[in-house]
Amino acid sequence: MRNSNPKGSRFVIVRQVLTIAFAILVMLVGAILLPLPIPLGAPLLALGLILLIAASPAFAHLVSAARHRWSRLDRGLIWLEAHIPKGLATILRKTR
Repeated sequence: MRNSNPKGSRFVIVRQVLTIAFAILVMLVGAILLPLPIPLGAPLLALGLILLIAASPAFAHLVSAARHRWSRLDRGLIWLEAHIPKGLATILRKTR
């Protein structure tokens, strides 16, 4: 069966690639800011992680496997779920 909207599917792919690129950029900036006294690094890392999980099912699977393997990571993400807005917490909960 032929795709009825080829432009729409290209848009989805482009949006996914741009979201992944933006998430990686946010995580890099967060990693750079992490040692500074201004508390911006950790929230940026968390935001980048959530964006990557939302944009990439493969990355979501990696996070899920890591959560099952390392209980400390799982506890940290559970804590994060409790302290971020509900919509973002839902994305993290999908990796449990």
